[in-house]
Amino acid sequence: PQCNETWDGIMCWPATPVNQIRKQSCPNYINGFFTTGYATRKCLSDGQWYIHPNTNSSWTNYTDCMKHSNSQEVSTLIT
Repeated sequence: PQCNETWDGIMCWPATPVNQIRKQSCPNYINGFFTTGYATRKCLSDGQWYIHPNTNSSWTNYTDCMKHSNSQEVSTLIT
């Protein structure tokens, strides 16, 4: 089993085996993104992408792509 390839509104994500976290370099076409960081998506054991509990939708973690100070709370992008 695997999670299907998907588009999260910012990047395409390839099919990913269950229980794996896929990471990709942050895209350089988003103004303000820290391009040496990584975005991640988690494929769950049931073959579905992780669903963020606050939005009830699949979620990509772009926190590492956002320039911020340690004291600043980061709002992550959700899809």
